[in-house]
Amino acid sequence: MLLRSLLFLFLSITNKEKIDTLYHKIDPYSISKQLAFYELYPDTDIGKKALRRALDLVNIHRPLSDQIDCKVKIPPFNPNLIVSLSSQLPKKGIENITTEELLTIQKMASHLHNRKLKGFSVQNLHEAEKIETDQIDLTRFLLLELVEDPKQRLFYEATVDLMALEILAHLPKGATLEEKMEKISTYVFHEMEYRFPPQSIWVEEIDSYTLLPTILDSRFGVCLGVSTLYLALAQRLDLPLVPITPPGHIFVRFEHKDNVINIETTARGIHLPDSHYLSIQTKSLKRRDIREVIGLNFMNQGALYWQQNNHEKAIQAYTVAQKYMGEDPLLLRFKGLQHLFLGQKEIAFQIFEKIRNVILDGSTYPDTQIDDLILNNTDAEGLKLLYDKGGTKRSDVEKQIKILEKKMESFPKFRDGLFHLAGAWLTLNRTKEAYEVLLKYHQIDQTNPVVEYYLAALALERLLINEGKIHLKKSEELLKQQNYSPHVLKDLYLAYKKEDPTFDF
Repeated sequence: MLLRSLLFLFLSITNKEKIDTLYHKIDPYSISKQLAFYELYPDTDIGKKALRRALDLVNIHRPLSDQIDCKVKIPPFNPNLIVSLSSQLPKKGIENITTEELLTIQKMASHLHNRKLKGFSVQNLHEAEKIETDQIDLTRFLLLELVEDPKQRLFYEATVDLMALEILAHLPKGATLEEKMEKISTYVFHEMEYRFPPQSIWVEEIDSYTLLPTILDSRFGVCLGVSTLYLALAQRLDLPLVPITPPGHIFVRFEHKDNVINIETTARGIHLPDSHYLSIQTKSLKRRDIREVIGLNFMNQGALYWQQNNHEKAIQAYTVAQKYMGEDPLLLRFKGLQHLFLGQKEIAFQIFEKIRNVILDGSTYPDTQIDDLILNNTDAEGLKLLYDKGGTKRSDVEKQIKILEKKMESFPKFRDGLFHLAGAWLTLNRTKEAYEVLLKYHQIDQTNPVVEYYLAALALERLLINEGKIHLKKSEELLKQQNYSPHVLKDLYLAYKKEDPTFDF
């Protein structure tokens, strides 16, 4: 009997030592990991210590008069729920969560900075319309637009709140802006491992990985989706960021005094210089605000419906986007095209007249699609070809070429049609055919510096030096009028200089 008692005591001590060792291995600044440990060992002293530590981490940035006490101030306190929503574990289904529990999390996060924004208090879209841009709560506005069920909205807000609390727990009081940025990136890209969706799922539904609920549910997101989440967290941590939109892309920028850091959300938050996003086509990057980010989410939603040939729903999404982006030329083009594809030509042309020959922000040449449509240089079917997502196999590209060539027989002056046809030939490494197609563009319009640049590059590859120098000079002249001298143009000039040392602009 005594032996059995001693053996039991020995095993108890050993087990306690193992638990103590395990506890000391977990992150002392992680709320979710401390709570997860408590869930495993709720009846042990070390487990209760983990619970107290978790609450201390929540309280560290709260005023002394508003400290959290799970037994007194905010029942019910559900550690398992918090672990589920703020960690990499699969989330509990919303049907298993009470509204009271979600409101508890909201109270725990009441000290986050977004609570100071007027937009956090809005309860419906009518109220939201009256909020100034600098007072918009990005998460609240997006969820009001996207999610009808109030409990679901609370669920997603609670998820973002807990992520922010987890980040905040790793920050000292009075943390610098740089420290906040670093911790957000570490949490989002390395701890939670938000990633671009695998090709198997994004090829068909890439634009659905823009929307915040999808991002939170799947931990996959395209550039706009992850940038939106990053901005939502930044609002909670009082970290001012600037959304930046190169063509077809978005990232967020940190600017403080002389410190400028571009946070590339498709590459684990690494810094890429502005030059990485500039090209012969793009001379500057457009700055956006929080209101426009909401609109961009609905532009992407419209693109998803468009891809599904549901033009009515695409128009609805673009109309929502218009509330936040106004008369954005690219948005108007996309919305007008949906009316055009539905046969609503009169409505489409009313929209198109507003943006004919507009130069999109940062672009080096005007948009020609709408101008060619109005000039009868193309039709609705021709414009639709430009946006159809064809396959990438050689047979798919060859099929695209045949379709484009047939369209060009009827509309030989369709400039964007020629440009896309040349691009398809280049995909097959058929430089001769691409060069000949771009020459047709040049004969129609000699004001596009991008076409002139590509003609110069292809001419050099085909050793048509004299012809290429003419196109290179033309591209340089057109860009010089815009006070823009891209590196790729300089590189091509040096390549020509090797062939002809006497060549100069």
